[in-house]
Amino acid sequence: MNTTTSPAAINPSQVINDHPLGTYQKLVVLLIVLVFIMDGVANTVLPVAIPALMKEWGLSRDPFKFVVGAGLMGVALGAVLGGYLCDKFGRRRALIGCVVLFGSMTALSSLVANIEQLMLVRVLDGLGIGGAIPAGMALLFESMPVRRRSIAIAASMVGIPLGGFLAGGLASLVLESHGWHTLFLLGGLGPLLLAAVLAALLPDSPAHLALHPERSDELRRLMARYGHEFAPGTPFVGEGRTGPKARLRDLFNTEFCRSTVLLWSAFFFCFISSYSMFSWGPVMMMGQGLSPMTMGLGISVFNVGGVVGGLASGWVLQRFGSRLAFLLYCGGGMASAMSCAVAFQYNAQVAAFTMPSLAAFGFFTAGLLNLTYTMGANLYPPYIKGTGLGAGAGMGRIGAVVSAFAGVAALNLGAAMGFFVVITIALFITLVSALAIRQQMARVA
Repeated sequence: MNTTTSPAAINPSQVINDHPLGTYQKLVVLLIVLVFIMDGVANTVLPVAIPALMKEWGLSRDPFKFVVGAGLMGVALGAVLGGYLCDKFGRRRALIGCVVLFGSMTALSSLVANIEQLMLVRVLDGLGIGGAIPAGMALLFESMPVRRRSIAIAASMVGIPLGGFLAGGLASLVLESHGWHTLFLLGGLGPLLLAAVLAALLPDSPAHLALHPERSDELRRLMARYGHEFAPGTPFVGEGRTGPKARLRDLFNTEFCRSTVLLWSAFFFCFISSYSMFSWGPVMMMGQGLSPMTMGLGISVFNVGGVVGGLASGWVLQRFGSRLAFLLYCGGGMASAMSCAVAFQYNAQVAAFTMPSLAAFGFFTAGLLNLTYTMGANLYPPYIKGTGLGAGAGMGRIGAVVSAFAGVAALNLGAAMGFFVVITIALFITLVSALAIRQQMARVA
């Protein structure tokens, strides 16, 4: 009697883990880095433009807290929606859609005529800015071998402070000579050009494709581009269930509830500490007597520190594990925040004191964001990874919304000292929340 043996199902994630990083995977890292750079630019052009908008429109800083808050609320909603859409339709489609959205809305900001129009455009801008991160993070996490994930994520996430650095440098070049209209326009054209590149080159996630048998041919072609050839008809198997789509309430079942709550807390307070500086750092610096050019330099120095700290965080996480990494970055963040408090409260004009303090603060806060995102990506299996990471990032963005109001209140009540004390408290709560998560990441040899 003849018998036919079905070929063994292939787990693409296991294949990726068992082989070195290939050239095409390195291209994926580069493309995600570029996405996050454009995300950082789009996210930073408003804060650096606020002083010029205040002057041209004859407004105080108080009305802009509603613009900043509305934009950050859009980012929060975008993170949740983007995470859900990347689980439902694929990482690639969700990511490209988000890039097109925030690119077009940033460019459209150059045409606004009043604060109400700016608020509306910024909400739509925020939807794309927020959705791009979980979609890009999930795609990157699932495209890398486990021994390279932490470093790849760190390398990609430095794109956000690098984008902030570019926005600060761009502001120094064009604000005084060409105005805020040009700043927004240039900040939006870059993402739109990048979206065309992504449409041509960016693949979807192997782990996501493995959950969809109808896309097995697409997965087989992708694995071939990764250097792993399989015969037509080879079955693939994914990690986790392949049935009903993930729902937000699934994050609170017995398997994920504790981790979800603690991750949300870590995200919430981590974003308060980081986005207080993004939202009100330029205004705080100019309130201490710095010129627009020096303010732009300070933002750039802060983001350069973030680039270095973000890159280092991947190595620290891989070398020491998540517990020690969070201890280092939260502790360093608290120390550097208080150094900034003293620098700007009493020595704002002394660049030898203020600029190193800003660089150190950027180093630790950007690295901490990387650690929190990596922890979130590690907690959930592929079928719910985008939803879980997007919901956590969305909660973080709500923290960013809170920072828009807490930051201006702290500036009004305690100037630079009150501003950085609030940040220090938020960093401490981030540390407690992160260390309480049971599924810590072990060191990788």
